[in-house]
Amino acid sequence: MSITVKIGTRYNITIPKILIEKMKFAKNDELLVDVEDDKLVLMKKPHKYTAKLKGLHKEIWYDVDATDYVKSERESWE
Repeated sequence: MSITVKIGTRYNITIPKILIEKMKFAKNDELLVDVEDDKLVLMKKPHKYTAKLKGLHKEIWYDVDATDYVKSERESWE
């Protein structure tokens, strides 16, 4: 979905209602703004980062025993 918005005289932009509803933004939500190359990326700021990140990339560790992994890493330091 691509929607055109204008930069106002005070360098502000208004997010159209259709996008507010689609993203389930509410009044007083905080947004994180990231710059990727020539793009601005807006994300709702999570209330708890730990809850947002929980389980991220869990598929990488699917067949790995955490205790064995840590043990082998520590042994490699010696």
